[in-house]
Amino acid sequence: RFALPDLNSPVAHLRACACWVASQYERFISNVDGLLGQVLEKVVYLMHDPEIPVKYEAAVAFRILTHVGTIPDSVVAVIPQVLESVLQLIELCPNDDMVSTLESIIDKFPAAIAPSAANVCNRLCQTFLSHVQNPDGTPAADKSRIIGRGCDNGQWVESRAPDNHALSATMSALIGLLQALRDVPHLYAQVERPLLHVVTTILLRRSESVMENQLVDAVELVNYLTFGAPTITDDMWQVFTHVAEAFTQGDGYDTIDNANSVVDNYIRRATPRFVSDPGNAMRVYYMAAKYLNPHKCPNLSPDARKESHLMYDNTTPADKARATSLLSFLLLNCHRKGPLALQEAGREEGGLEGGGDSFVSRTLSGL
Repeated sequence: RFALPDLNSPVAHLRACACWVASQYERFISNVDGLLGQVLEKVVYLMHDPEIPVKYEAAVAFRILTHVGTIPDSVVAVIPQVLESVLQLIELCPNDDMVSTLESIIDKFPAAIAPSAANVCNRLCQTFLSHVQNPDGTPAADKSRIIGRGCDNGQWVESRAPDNHALSATMSALIGLLQALRDVPHLYAQVERPLLHVVTTILLRRSESVMENQLVDAVELVNYLTFGAPTITDDMWQVFTHVAEAFTQGDGYDTIDNANSVVDNYIRRATPRFVSDPGNAMRVYYMAAKYLNPHKCPNLSPDARKESHLMYDNTTPADKARATSLLSFLLLNCHRKGPLALQEAGREEGGLEGGGDSFVSRTLSGL
């Protein structure tokens, strides 16, 4: 009665606050016959408002209102335009509110999103890279960005945070997009290239603090691409090496908690390709060894390994189970080819035949 009429106000501040009120009283709005549809139509219209604060609050209100009742066909018909407005806001001020709005749209209107999947993915990837690269492709310096706007006691305020927040929000949106495409896996081919650019950037620059925080999400993108795509492409196989290195070197072990799923996808869905390169089996063994002894580097020389006397007494039962799981992927899917690769690796390192003191044999003894 008092606030909602301001959705039509000539004053931008009042339009923004009216959208905020709509987002706070969504249950009341949904209980009044016909009111939800009217408010949604107004909110959609305001998502194209020339004032950013109005667009921002309208987008938040849209997300909340679409979860409390039946959505009119007139609103469903303009979802592509709504999506474009949200993408523009994410590019301008990527934060949890905008990413949540995008994820909500993707989840609730997957049929409307599918035709725009490639465009959405490209835009999000460009947004991510713009935070970490200069125009010439060199790493960007740390900087702060606007990450939130909203009404607080009637005052419009802005909040700022480091790029970590913007990067995490963008990665969440990319994961949400891949989740929405699970029923249309052929579209994964259209989004793979820009996603791999982001994933490779994170994995190769993982030593930087801003990238270290994105490792789990990067590996999760690989998880979706290797599980849902019709085939695992050559480019994806190059990423497997980077994932294994990120896990076994530095602090990757402490950060990446979804590596086993990725390894399982590569082995189970492309077994002939996996066993064609003996190096793939060694990467998995190194990862298993990292579980068994996370404080030792697996890439030691044979002499250094003998001197280090790798011990597994402090390994937790959970880590032992994860290591066993990794090796079981080889044994169950690669038949005899996995053990043969292990034997070759053992010979190269001083060998299973030379007294059993190789790195691989010690790894297995830890199981």
